[in-house]
Amino acid sequence: MYRSVRSDNLISRFFIIGSGLALIGSIIGATAQNVNTLIAAEVLIGIAVAFQQSFFWVVAEIVPMKWRYIANSYCYLMTTPTSPLAARVAYSFQTYPGKWRNSFYFLIAINATSMISWYLFYHPPTFSMLHRKKLAKELLLHFDWIGVILFSGGLAIFIFGLNWGGVFYPWNSPQVISMMVVGGVTLVGILPAYEIFISKRGRETYLPLHLFKNIRFQSAAWNTGIAAGVYYGFALVFPQVVTVIYYGRGEISEYDVGTQAGMTAMAFVFAQMCHGFIVWFTGPKWAMIGSAIIGTAFLTACAADLDNRAMTETFLVIGAYAMGVVESVSITTSTFPLRSQEEIGQGGGLSGSTRNFVSAIAVAVYTATLGNRLIQTIPQEVYPVARNQGLAESSLQALANALQGTGSYSAVPGLTPAIQAAVQEPYRVAFKNAASTVFLVSLAFSGTALILSFFTTNNDKATEDYVAGGLHGTREEKEFAKRAHAAQKAEGEAQ
Repeated sequence: MYRSVRSDNLISRFFIIGSGLALIGSIIGATAQNVNTLIAAEVLIGIAVAFQQSFFWVVAEIVPMKWRYIANSYCYLMTTPTSPLAARVAYSFQTYPGKWRNSFYFLIAINATSMISWYLFYHPPTFSMLHRKKLAKELLLHFDWIGVILFSGGLAIFIFGLNWGGVFYPWNSPQVISMMVVGGVTLVGILPAYEIFISKRGRETYLPLHLFKNIRFQSAAWNTGIAAGVYYGFALVFPQVVTVIYYGRGEISEYDVGTQAGMTAMAFVFAQMCHGFIVWFTGPKWAMIGSAIIGTAFLTACAADLDNRAMTETFLVIGAYAMGVVESVSITTSTFPLRSQEEIGQGGGLSGSTRNFVSAIAVAVYTATLGNRLIQTIPQEVYPVARNQGLAESSLQALANALQGTGSYSAVPGLTPAIQAAVQEPYRVAFKNAASTVFLVSLAFSGTALILSFFTTNNDKATEDYVAGGLHGTREEKEFAKRAHAAQKAEGEAQ
């Protein structure tokens, strides 16, 4: 949110900084010698993503409004092959010298190119052009830093509580309850109250409060997060289904694991590439409603029979494609229903923050659901077989950890090769039952997206040729700087 509110003022500099952070994170990841260094690299890359995801409103302000959807479709097309084929590319890298480090080498090339491109080709109005009588220091000093801390801290605490529940601690444990209560109260109580308080005192708020009263904007902003939750959630869960069930049973080869695991991403990103053309013929309203209906039906239907790979993957591809249309149409639509197109940075910032907020909750819910269900299904399916094979009761939990990849088979007392082989298929059944529940839980999100889609309206044709912003060259910047310097000098002499 911060990067887009301030970008109305500092603009291209933030995109250069974002690409620079991603570049630094990629270099650290490529040279990492331990897990902690990799975590630090991913933190930097994660921060940079917040800047890079803002491309949609940058594109929106430099093309006529009627071309925004198609322009963003073109941008998504440029993510090929890194986004739709990410899993396939990553798995392929394992066969070359460097193995997993090759992914970071690839990111170094991408982020270096991105940083150079922002510097060379993106020249919106400079800070002095937009705010001739304001200093950057003044704006930073008066920025709502407390609001940033409340939002970021509340969200992080709430997500920690969701992830801990049923996995590290019981749901009714003090740790889980306290984290979720503190995070929830901060987000829905303390933060709004503080923002309203400072707005009445005439100060600029971190959250643009008037946009919360804009139903068209809010429906689009929330749908970006709900639909993105499908992408992030199933991009985590379905690869496990592929590895544990389909590859584990020998239905696919090791080479095909990457392709199968990336089916959610491929369908989702392909929809993002196509959404502009869909909207061109149907308008945003019916594109949203139709896609939400299809996505809700087919993603929920994936829970019917995960053993049937062909049916499951067909439903998944159709559902993920439909939700990809919902996400991309929503994120572009959020740049339309504003009081003024000068607010496009604030609107884009709030939309992006809402997207990250909702999708983070969705990922936490999907992950927690899978983990909690495995706690139930493994004892039901695996433990009886292990007992019949002669494994001691005290070794069952260690066996469950080994099956889930959080422990080692060598750490299971009394485990023999025969017992290890005997429990593999029961574990696949347990995993199938747990994963089916995740697809059912997705109905809570996709169903909400369907309801919100009915609040979408078609855009005003009277403004379809309007261009919200513009670009200029370095020559114009230098000429403006000279005129500004001359004006300041003349003003000083007059005094």
